Amino acid sequence: MADADLVSLVEKLPATRLMCVGDVMLDHYVYGTVERVSPEAPIPVLRVERETRTLGGAGNVLRNLQSLGLAPCFVSVVGIALKNNKVNRLDAGPAGTDVHLHAERGRTPTIKTR
Repeated sequence: MADADLVSLVEKLPATRLMCVGDVMLDHYVYGTVERVSPEAPIPVLRVERETRTLGGAGNVLRNLQSLGLAPCFVSVVGIALKNNKVNRLDAGPAGTDVHLHAERGRTPTIKTR
């Protein structure tokens, strides 16, 4: 594929209707410094300096699509707690993003800690 063809396709993306269906996760990042190794096991002991949380999984895919100028339809099943907190950020995308979240009682979110 020629570069001109790729540019042409990327320019057409904002006019493309897309549906993103998937599991919204919570990405938890822990930042800090390691000053020693635990005496009980060969595991670094982290002095936590800060933490951040962002939407991951399908939520990250949605953000990437939005950064390309798309306003996709988004569908996911989430727990009540996640819907009431972090997932509200999904609505902050471009006008036209259509978010459909089904809140399921008792569903616990997938959390990845890094």
